[in-house]
Amino acid sequence: MLGFLTSLLVARLLLVERTPMCQPAYNAENWFHEAVRWYAEQHQGCPWCLGANRVYKSDRNGVIEYRCGSCDFLVCHDRQGRRYFMGPGKDRQARSTMHAMTAVGSDKPHKE
Repeated sequence: MLGFLTSLLVARLLLVERTPMCQPAYNAENWFHEAVRWYAEQHQGCPWCLGANRVYKSDRNGVIEYRCGSCDFLVCHDRQGRRYFMGPGKDRQARSTMHAMTAVGSDKPHKE
């Protein structure tokens, strides 16, 4: 199971890596479809924080909503208006950049 999740994450990172910077890799509609898939395939999983048993699904007044109880990721589809909305979660693990490595890099203690 862990191997499957790892390969899924690697495939996803490659997709995002190969997308030109001027085109967002995911918009609200893509995140909605990703949330539907994660909810079904990862046992109420969250595509934002990658955890299982965290997402609540509701369907009321023509709006389907997926909300993560851990990171507050939210995505919904208004079927009547044919619109998608997405609110990012918090504490998402992003790939390190050179700037982040410099900011978090190992500081050697100053010798006096």
